[in-house]
Amino acid sequence: MRRLRELWNGRLSLADAFWSWLVVKGLVVNLMCTFVALGILAVDTDRDAAGERAVTLLGAFAVVAHLAAVPFNLICVVGVWRSSAAATRPSWLAPAARAAALATFVAYLVI
Repeated sequence: MRRLRELWNGRLSLADAFWSWLVVKGLVVNLMCTFVALGILAVDTDRDAAGERAVTLLGAFAVVAHLAAVPFNLICVVGVWRSSAAATRPSWLAPAARAAALATFVAYLVI
């Protein structure tokens, strides 16, 4: 929990915030949420009237499971953004890290 707080406050190095948290841990969290969502969708239900309602409810649960990683991703993006503010060299690194963090966040919405 301490490291997550350090990430949020931008006290981690830019490399640690970007590669360890956003890329590696973010990918693991997103893949786990996606697999849970796909598992929910794979549940076999009857196709009668009650089953159709169950399918709709399962679909809603699948969307919630898929989007459960968004708060973690936002914390990672904010952490990278704040850590990039402390990066001193080279001058192009901070904007590049911010752009890559936003692009990764958008990509994780799909995964």
